[in-house]
Amino acid sequence: MQLIPVTSPRVLPDFVACYSARLPGGEGRRHFAAGRECASRAIEQLLGAPSPDALPRGPAGEPVWPAGLTGSITHTGDFVAAAVARSSAARGLGLDAEHIVSPERAARVASIVMQPGEARLGPQTVSDALRVTLLFSIKEAVFKCLYPLVLTRFYYVALVVTGLDFDQGIFHAELALPLPGGFPSGYPLTGRFQIEGSRLYSGVCLPGVTA
Repeated sequence: MQLIPVTSPRVLPDFVACYSARLPGGEGRRHFAAGRECASRAIEQLLGAPSPDALPRGPAGEPVWPAGLTGSITHTGDFVAAAVARSSAARGLGLDAEHIVSPERAARVASIVMQPGEARLGPQTVSDALRVTLLFSIKEAVFKCLYPLVLTRFYYVALVVTGLDFDQGIFHAELALPLPGGFPSGYPLTGRFQIEGSRLYSGVCLPGVTA
């Protein structure tokens, strides 16, 4: 499989290993295989040795990481990336990449993605398409981070983004609904985002016991 390494987005802490690549013509099953390959290379970066086994799939299709590790995989268009950390440093990781949607699509999905008040986040110069895509990406990253810990599907209404700092690339959010595993309503989450042309990235990390 042809993977062309590219610079990884800086949306996760430095102790997280991230491998990003461009997959020419990548789509469908090739995306899946490329994501697993990026995960293997990220694990090799982190541990200094290749991953011994392919990542199996969990009951919801999520990657099952080797013992002692946690991670996240994302892909959009020809971009594929994986992030991996030791479980002692991170309880959970969420990484998401998205292409900024068209104004027409943003108008169609805004009521699904956004909670009341989120439409006013960020400066007035931010387009609705960028805001909707960013909120979608943040909520996807949080889902990827929390799902392995709560093992319960939750949707956009379960998370409220309370702040977007476009100067620092930082977001603040909190759970609007309680989730299993010790995540009550109001549980705070902070992460980072990065915008590059027509693509944006979001990342969130729950620190582990030794982070």
